[in-house]
Amino acid sequence: MIRKVITAERSTTVKELISLLETNRIGGVSVVDDNGNLVDIVSDGDIVCFLSHIKRRFI
Repeated sequence: MIRKVITAERSTTVKELISLLETNRIGGVSVVDDNGNLVDIVSDGDIVCFLSHIKRRFI
C-alpha cells in the first residue's frame, strides 16, 4: 500500500502543524524547503515542549 507523504513548509505555523498532525492522525511531519528537500522533522513531542516553554514565560 502506498501512502501520501505528509509534509509541511518552513512557514507553517504551530497551529497549522497541530491541525496537520490531528487531521492525519500522525505523530510527526517532515518539514521541506521550496525544492522538496528535507530540512527538519517536527513531532508532537516537539510541539508539546515548545508550548510548555511558552507557558512558563507567561506564568
